[in-house]
Amino acid sequence: MAARGEGILRLDLSLTCAEQEPVQISMGCLRPTLRRKHLLDLIRLQLERLRITRGVVDFLVRATATAPLDVSQPDLFGDGERRDSRRELDVLLDRLSSRLGRSAVLRSELRADHQPERAMEFFPVIGSTKAKPCEVEFKISSERFRPLHVLPLPVSVAVTSVVPDGPPIRLRWRNAEHRIVHCEGPERIETGWWRQASIRRDYYRVDIDSGERYWLFRAIDDGRWFLHGDF
Repeated sequence: MAARGEGILRLDLSLTCAEQEPVQISMGCLRPTLRRKHLLDLIRLQLERLRITRGVVDFLVRATATAPLDVSQPDLFGDGERRDSRRELDVLLDRLSSRLGRSAVLRSELRADHQPERAMEFFPVIGSTKAKPCEVEFKISSERFRPLHVLPLPVSVAVTSVVPDGPPIRLRWRNAEHRIVHCEGPERIETGWWRQASIRRDYYRVDIDSGERYWLFRAIDDGRWFLHGDF
């Protein structure tokens, strides 16, 4: 593989055990590699999760996915530190995926969807269709600033407003009453008619008296309030 300039992306290990069913181990890498120590570390992390009582009598190793090795020129313009940091991050992601499982280490990808909880999708960092992590750059105006943490599903909360369709002034959250000291909005978000259940919401960015900032919305159809994220 080194002569062909290729590295390992996926490695499968089959263990033949005495008086025990064969054990199959599979591990992946974010980028192709031929670093022996790194591959052995990934195997050890998998073996730590196994219980082999009678010992191993034979094994078979297969490289089931390969790709051209990343080739970089010598550091002429001072980007060596950035490249080294990226490699260290790749090693960390490989180790976490090998120890915790592919489904536990995910990357996010933006989707063109107005509904906030559907505007992002998560994929395993290792073994996805893209060999490299997705890098997305986008700009958004301050009037549509989004929270750092969006809940997978909105949580129903008790909110008091001056008028039924007006901005919120008090919030009950986690068995405590909070006074809203600052409020920005509303921002109307609606989904298309082609969906079975349409979404019509008025979102507000609110600061409460204890210092937290939340993202609230009022469902226009029934007037109920929900907490959808925090900043």
